[in-house]
Amino acid sequence: LLVEAWQKFETHLRQAQDVQGIKAAHDAYLQDAARRTLLTDDRKELRELVDSGLQAILDFHSQLCLCSVQSDLLQDHTFNRMMQTHQAFQYSTKTLYIMLKSIDLKGQLSGLSLQLDFNEYYEMETM
Repeated sequence: LLVEAWQKFETHLRQAQDVQGIKAAHDAYLQDAARRTLLTDDRKELRELVDSGLQAILDFHSQLCLCSVQSDLLQDHTFNRMMQTHQAFQYSTKTLYIMLKSIDLKGQLSGLSLQLDFNEYYEMETM
């Protein structure tokens, strides 16, 4: 995500004529990097969806580890929690994909959209 931002920064840095030019190049790099990594206010909803999906992955892993420690058999409440976690993950990733497709990303996050739908599962589901 940040390679392109860094390359732009290096180009602007080489073009800088004075300290103000260096500062302007650095400020532009920080803003571009923050946007690409979803750290700006206008990307908050996207960031929260990514966080939610990652949290679901961690929760599912914990639930699996707990099952293997307790016994080989899944108890109903454990299975239900795992299914809720799975549904939360699906909701987060599908919603994120739909949002990424609907906004003008100017190429910044198109790679994320492609990775989310690498097998065109969401694309086929939305048709």
